[in-house]
Amino acid sequence: MIYTPTLPEIVEAVYEKSGLIEGEDEDIDLVIADKASGLYFAAFSLGTIASPTVGSLVYEMVKEDWAYTCDIFAVLAGIYTVVYLVLNVLPDLKKERENKEKMEEKILESKII
Repeated sequence: MIYTPTLPEIVEAVYEKSGLIEGEDEDIDLVIADKASGLYFAAFSLGTIASPTVGSLVYEMVKEDWAYTCDIFAVLAGIYTVVYLVLNVLPDLKKERENKEKMEEKILESKII
């Protein structure tokens, strides 16, 4: 499992979204870790089952041209990357910049007083 190191980041994101503090309640920690792990590996397993089927369907649709099939998946990956960037990364960067500006304003106000 090459992507397992992302699992702690998933758990951390759940804590951040829910407003909980990790380590306060051991039972909640265990539930969150179990659910995150289960969801993560369910999605991973679904991908390992679906990808050969989808790949072979595309291969058959393009009249068994392997290079063209790879081109199709490369274009789809590029489109997904752009959509992910626009809908996920850029709003996070904007929010982070706004939080940084607010923090700087608070620091400047506290020095003046």
